[in-house]
Amino acid sequence: LKWGDKCGLDGTLVALAKKAPNLQQLSIYSHPGMCTVVEGALMLEVSQACPHLRTLCCKELHIGPEDSFLKPFLAACTDVVHLNLHNHVDLTDDVLIMALTELKCLHSLDLRGCYQLTDRTLVFLAQRFRGTLQVIYLDYSVSLNYEVDENRDLVVTAGISKGYTAAGIATLRAQCTQLNTFYYAIEVGTPAQPQNIEVFQHATIVNVGGMGDEVVPLILKHCHKMQALAMSYDDYTSKRVWLPVDQLMTIAAHFPQLRVVVSERRNYNYKEEVDYSAVMKA
Repeated sequence: LKWGDKCGLDGTLVALAKKAPNLQQLSIYSHPGMCTVVEGALMLEVSQACPHLRTLCCKELHIGPEDSFLKPFLAACTDVVHLNLHNHVDLTDDVLIMALTELKCLHSLDLRGCYQLTDRTLVFLAQRFRGTLQVIYLDYSVSLNYEVDENRDLVVTAGISKGYTAAGIATLRAQCTQLNTFYYAIEVGTPAQPQNIEVFQHATIVNVGGMGDEVVPLILKHCHKMQALAMSYDDYTSKRVWLPVDQLMTIAAHFPQLRVVVSERRNYNYKEEVDYSAVMKA
């Protein structure tokens, strides 16, 4: 079941859940500018109505304030093995660890955008789910502050970031014997750009948010584990990135593990495009 805020994050969802007691996949979503928290008591009713749930996706939607209802939700749905908590910016190590202790096992976990998490979470995962965890999404992420300057231009600056260390990542990868897919994403050329080289060296997904002349040398020098390259569109600044063909060809030549190149086009009024046919053939 995929359920959005347009359908109503209210009693309607509970009523539907009660009609589907064998529900195994639930994805709830909302526009982040409209809602970032779904009522905890409501989600608790949903969990009690669907005890056989296997997959929960709630990107950018906290289950109760600061995910305070995540633990009771999972306590009622202990069969969940796929969990997506992408962009739960208020989620802490303590809250996540206490919630995950309710699960019998865990196969996949998405923690991108959870910038308050640290190695404590990785160590817990390595101990609790060492024999079951197969897929994990992590990233280097920071909170971003958006302000309008005296010229009425939008100014974006980096805020809080806790993050993971090389030791924490090494512990996770060494002890989780079934881990076959490890993703670690970074943004290059944006206010969220890492400040230490160690972070670049972990990256398997690189999101390019700045001019190629600035970011390509960093990528070539440090991102040796890169498997996916994304040229993204920024919702807040309405800017997007086009890397020239020659720069993409240089990157392709340097990274034998590179499998995916993504060019997001989310501004449909943008007319300028680049012919990437040569890159696709390469």
